[in-house]
Amino acid sequence: MSLREQLLKAGLASENQAKKSARTLEKSRHHKKVDARLKGADQSFTEADAFARREEEHQKEWEKVQSQEREAKFQVEHLQDYLQRSEIRPTSAKQSYYFSKADGSIESISVNEIQAMHLATGELAIAYFARESRYILISKENALQVERLHPQSVACLHRNPKS
Repeated sequence: MSLREQLLKAGLASENQAKKSARTLEKSRHHKKVDARLKGADQSFTEADAFARREEEHQKEWEKVQSQEREAKFQVEHLQDYLQRSEIRPTSAKQSYYFSKADGSIESISVNEIQAMHLATGELAIAYFARESRYILISKENALQVERLHPQSVACLHRNPKS
């Protein structure tokens, strides 16, 4: 026998009081269930919000990397165009000019006597033209400009220690 039934039997509580008490008890149970569900929903919402923020940060980072890659690609293309316009074509090249690359290997380029002298004095330079996978002659001024933008492209530039 429940406490409610005992109170009704003993006459300590009326039928209306028992019903009212039961409704109050049912309402409090219902509110506890709703509060528990809302708390779970709040936690789910917080987790979803944090996930959305992380996704947004990843998206921004990805866009930044893509932008940097596009910029780098644009700079390389611009550099290759510049090298192509700056190329000094050897006329009646009869000799090979040997130079060492950054990795220590030896390469050569065909030049004439005057160009070989200018290379030795630092008035001309050798640059790597990646678009056609070959080495080209360029002026010292152009080599200095290329070196500022992309130092790896200048393969050989003799510098005069006096200047």
